[in-house]
This record gives sequence, C-alpha cells and structure tokens, in this order.
Amino acid sequence: MWLLTPEVLNRMRVARKQGYEPTLDERRDFAMAMHEAHARNPAQTGPRNLKVAGDVAQINIEGVLTEKPDCFALMFGDGNTTYASIREALATADADPNVKAIVLNVDSPGGNVHGLFETLDALATTKKPISSIASLAASAAYAIVSAAGGAIRAKSLGSRFGSIGVAASIDLDEDVLDIASTEAPNKRPDVSTEAGQAVVREELDAIHDVFVDGIAAGRTHATGEKFDAKRINSDFGRGGVLLAKEAKKRGMIDSLPKAIVRAPNGKNASAEDVGEEPPQDKKHMDLATLKAQHPAVYALAFEEGKAAGITEGVATGATNERKRVKAHVKMGTAAGILPKANIALEHIESGASVQDDEVFAAYQSASMNRQAQGNRQAETDEAAKAASGATPPAGEGAKDLGDLFAEALPAKKSA
Repeated sequence: MWLLTPEVLNRMRVARKQGYEPTLDERRDFAMAMHEAHARNPAQTGPRNLKVAGDVAQINIEGVLTEKPDCFALMFGDGNTTYASIREALATADADPNVKAIVLNVDSPGGNVHGLFETLDALATTKKPISSIASLAASAAYAIVSAAGGAIRAKSLGSRFGSIGVAASIDLDEDVLDIASTEAPNKRPDVSTEAGQAVVREELDAIHDVFVDGIAAGRTHATGEKFDAKRINSDFGRGGVLLAKEAKKRGMIDSLPKAIVRAPNGKNASAEDVGEEPPQDKKHMDLATLKAQHPAVYALAFEEGKAAGITEGVATGATNERKRVKAHVKMGTAAGILPKANIALEHIESGASVQDDEVFAAYQSASMNRQAQGNRQAETDEAAKAASGATPPAGEGAKDLGDLFAEALPAKKSA
C-alpha cells in the first residue's frame, strides 16, 4: 500500500507486471551499496543522511521512502531513503546539545505506508524546532514535512507539493482463485466486484484519515491558522500535485525562493509578481546587541575596523583613542623623552598599546637611561655645591624609577 505519486507508482507497477525482478548481481550490488551507505567511519557520529553544520542539523530525505532498504524502489523510484534512518537522524539531532534546530531537506515522491506513521510520531516527539525545504514533497514526504510542525519552503518555483492520498495497486490474475474463511470474507475481497472494491476502499479511507489528520495538525502548528481534515481534503489538490506558487496560495507551504524574475518590459518583477512575500522592515542591530549575541563576529569586525582606522563607534572609539594617546604621552613625559625623542609618537602612530611587552620594555629602557643621566647630573650638582660649601635642598634630583612608572602607567599584570 503506497503513499506515492502516480508516475513513480506506475513505473514500479509496470516493471513488476512485465516480470522484471532484479538479478542476483543487482541484488548483490544493492546490498553492498546499502552496507556502505549505513556503515560509519570512525569520524562519523550519526546516520549518513544527517549532516551538522554549526548548530543546525540537516536530514536528507530523497527518493522513495520504505521502512527497510528496497532494491526495487531504488531502481525505479529515483533513490531510496528508509523511515528507520529518518527516525535515527531525528533522535541523534535531538540528543545533540550543540544542535539548536533541524532542517529537513526533501526531494521525494512519497513511499510505502509501512513505517510512515512511526516516523510521524517521532517528528511529533522531537523537542527541537524543525523546518523543511523541498524540491519535491509528495504524499508520504509531504506528510513528513507537514507533521514536522515548522515552516515549509520551496527550493524553486518549480518545486512540487501534494499528492495527498492512499493508493493500492492490485493485479487481477484469472488463474488465481482466492477463498477466505466464512467469518473473514474481507480477508480476500474480490476486487473485480463493487463489493470487493468497497472493502479495499474502506481500509484506504481509514489510512487516509490518519494521514490527513497529521498534515492538518502540523500546518496548524506551523501557521497558527486552523487546518482540519475538511480543508486539507478540499484545498490541498485532492490527490494532485501542485507547483510551489499555487501550493503557497492554498496554505500548503509557507515561502517561495527569492528568485529574480524579469518582467516583459525588462524590469525586475515585484515580489508579488512571483508569489513572494513583500520585503519586511529589517531591524538594525546596534553594536551592543551584536557584541552580546555574536561576540566572535564583533571581535573580528572590531579588529578589521581598527586596521582600517575605524573603531567600534564614533563616541566609544574616540574615548578609547584618547585614553591610548594620553597613556603614551604620559609615559613619554614621565620617562623624559618628550619632546626630544619620538618613541611615544611612534607607538601612537603604530596603534600599539602601552601594555604590550615590547612597548613597555622600550619605555622602561628609556626611563632607566633618563634616570641614570639624572643621577649623574645630581652627583655633579652635589659636588659643585659641596665645593662651594652649600647644602643641596632635600628631595632635589631625579625621581626614582618606580615613582615614574607608578605615576605614568597603571599597574602591569605579571605574566
């Protein structure tokens, strides 16, 4: 029993009707491919259809969906993804503390009923927010992106959505006669009769109701609007597949790609012309918010700005620059190297900080030289005054090196 687009279902049905079965070599190659696809290398931490980038986990859902790997589905359904691998990927992403959000990347015509509803339950119990982006999300695949409860975005204007319904393909063989026990007539209904078809349709309708209820609940959660089975059955294509723009108009998806379209007059078409949402007012992020929410980006921008002569803002930058310049000038003055020497000016020009070890050492060396000169001058003055019988005033002469740096430089932390 399938939740699958008619073209893929028909392709598989025709192949089986013509008696095609995969050869032993094809089955062996398929088994090896599945083994390699599901085997994990030492560096891998999750299923093969799960990719994590930053704090976002992407789960790829491609081809026909089956509970277990299916060679026939792979060959005639443009690929094969198992429901089991989707559930495993969801559980892995949900348990990863570094993952904050999950994105379903979907290109699938749908799949088998078996395994679908367990997967919808897994989506419902996943705690982290889930959104979807799809080029094709039909039947079972559309149920998955809907039941995820998050926004659904089309990859292109040609993306397709829908095919909501359940189908069963039954081959009639005149050489086979099915007989069921007396109390179980519906076990082998004669589908060549209206009564037999009614039995099959009753089962399909029951599955359809559960299928649609999951879609309605997901779309209600994603949009805040009321979606019920009646609306899904009447507005969502009645089993047909709709292109992205029409699907968005009916509430099946939430957004279209931001495509650039040329109107006949050569000018860009408006967002409304291509079915897009008109641009929303963008909120500007100030420096305080950027620094708080994205410290790494802020630090990188600050360093690049500083290299270009721009600091974090006119007011803040001017204040910081004044502090830096004053510190250099104070250090140069205390060391006695201004205005005769230009060491302080060189450091101002280079953008160096007074806390840099090399800069600190340069100032210290200059100060020591200056102190030595002062001491020699003081000794000369003392000798001259002693020779003349005079007593030098107390406290006169060069200041101690520690006093100079205590006045000029904030306490430097030890390494």
